[in-house]
Amino acid sequence: MVSSIQKEKAELFLKFHQNKEILVLLNSWDIGSSKLIEAIGYKAIATTSMGIAASLGYPDCHNGDCKCSTSSGNCRYRSRIWK
Repeated sequence: MVSSIQKEKAELFLKFHQNKEILVLLNSWDIGSSKLIEAIGYKAIATTSMGIAASLGYPDCHNGDCKCSTSSGNCRYRSRIWK
């Protein structure tokens, strides 16, 4: 079940795509770059698998060799730090 907060965020993100103003998404590769993008005033932040993998010292995971524990741990870490 989707939480009401997640649903509100999804609806807001959809509105960003429907506005007349162009939605610009910068790619974040770590918490620092995410905080910088947020501080500059961007409405939303994209992520990049290569950037995240490289910031953790791994190659990009397109070939299926990505360690699930590392990926899920990184996601949990980011979800605690990001709003």
